[in-house]
Amino acid sequence: MHPFLRLIFACFFLCLSVTVAIGQTAAALEAQAQQSNDRRESMKLYYQAAEKYMSANPSKAAIVAHQAYLTAVELNDNAMAARAAFLNAEGYAKQSRFGEAKFRYNRGKESALTVKDLDFAAKCLDKMANMARSEGNTKEATTLAQQAKELRTRKGDVAVTPQSGSKSTLGKTTAGKPNTSSILSTPQTRPANPTNQAEFNQLREQYKQQMTQFETEKQRLALEVANLQRQKDEISKLRQKDQQITEQAQQAVVQKDQQLASVKMEKDKFDRIASKRQELLKALQSGKSLDSLAFAQDLQEQELLLQKSKSFRNVLLLVLGFGIVMVGLMYRRYLENQKQKKQLQEKNRQIQDQQQRSDELLLNILPAAIAEELKVGGKAKARRYEQASVLFVDFKSFTKISEQLSPEELVAELDHYFKAFDFIIGQYKLEKIKTIGDAYMVASGLSDRITSPLNIVRAAVEMQEFLTDMKQEKSSQNKPIFEARMGIHTGPVVAGVVGVKKFAYDIWGDTVNIAARVQEACEPNEINITEAVYNEIRYSFTCKYRGKLPAKNKEAIDMYYVGAVSKSS
Repeated sequence: MHPFLRLIFACFFLCLSVTVAIGQTAAALEAQAQQSNDRRESMKLYYQAAEKYMSANPSKAAIVAHQAYLTAVELNDNAMAARAAFLNAEGYAKQSRFGEAKFRYNRGKESALTVKDLDFAAKCLDKMANMARSEGNTKEATTLAQQAKELRTRKGDVAVTPQSGSKSTLGKTTAGKPNTSSILSTPQTRPANPTNQAEFNQLREQYKQQMTQFETEKQRLALEVANLQRQKDEISKLRQKDQQITEQAQQAVVQKDQQLASVKMEKDKFDRIASKRQELLKALQSGKSLDSLAFAQDLQEQELLLQKSKSFRNVLLLVLGFGIVMVGLMYRRYLENQKQKKQLQEKNRQIQDQQQRSDELLLNILPAAIAEELKVGGKAKARRYEQASVLFVDFKSFTKISEQLSPEELVAELDHYFKAFDFIIGQYKLEKIKTIGDAYMVASGLSDRITSPLNIVRAAVEMQEFLTDMKQEKSSQNKPIFEARMGIHTGPVVAGVVGVKKFAYDIWGDTVNIAARVQEACEPNEINITEAVYNEIRYSFTCKYRGKLPAKNKEAIDMYYVGAVSKSS
């Protein structure tokens, strides 16, 4: 091979090995962060893992950096939040996802201004200006560059106020367009949107089909386990027989060794007689005088010994042949046992795979604790939780959107949005209760541990941020836009499984009804909460009081809109 080609291949394999090593190191750091009980240590490990991922896997780096940002916000560490948001933006920028990158750069700038780190805030503005310049938006690039220059030359304290053209915590704004506060101040009304009974019945039928599939799978696994037990019993019997045959074979080998020793002795004796006979014949031929009668008797005795030796040899050969046949049979039995053992191991593996799939199917329907209780006892009792939080999400003008899309496109869009919601609530360890048509229901506090509604509000904020990002993308593609109303209430609920077969996990109580009414009284792109939720999160979020507003079939309720993250949090 040409030396130059060798050099190229060596460089390629070196780069590949370095990339793999970096990926393994980053994965190890991420695993340590997930397992650590110290939230501050987890934040630092997530940030280090994102830095490692950046060169080899920008997409993974963006996800891990976002986790570091969320942890920093939770710990009120704005300095680390600024750097994590910047690293998150770098990951999106390397994927050419410039809209999401701008949003994260702006988030890093706001966090940096909170701790008065003007140089880092200016650095974020420079990145945003470069992106605007590459997109051909010279005016916006000039504005952002001027803001960065002012930050670098400013002396003294800095007031943290979003600039025009930047993103707020809950959405994106551009010059000349209203920001989040203006949206909050513009009341909109939405008529009640009662649940479609046909869609509810369809969802219930889907649950029934899933539980029927689970019951069928459970019965099939029970039959396979019974067959496996019978095969184990048969293999145990075969092992006992195999042990008996092995003992018999060992005894046969000992007898064979004894017989071989006897044969050797007889052979030695025969050789001596044959040698003596040869000497006598040579003596006769040489003409020596011998007693002819003694010679005849000696010769007759030798002939008898030869005949006995031949008979004994034939018997020994017969015994050896029988021993070889027995060894062959035992070897064949051994091969059959090994084959059956491999088949048994394969069936055990298949049963374990089927059981794992069944468990995953059950966990898709029920919480882990309820699923385990059903598997152990066959039923799960209802439980009352005194401080649970319920979130309802409903899309605006869903019926009109469904008329613009084919059924396949509509289902694909809903699947895309609901998968994103599932990922977000998974980050905050919330419990998804169900989806009914375009409605999405989530709850927290369904455990013996007292929990604050802070996490469910943070998840709702992340959902609105995601919808805002998708709004820009869909607008550029001239596709229907999905806007959501969200309502949250905190209070006591009862949770449990209904029925004996084809069951489903659900929650009931006045808290659920109030959360649904609060969502109906909400405006698109907003998060509407009750006073009970506000009292729990008021030090973490800036909220706007809406007054006492009427709710369907309820008295007037004090309602608030969730705004930006509080600067003191």
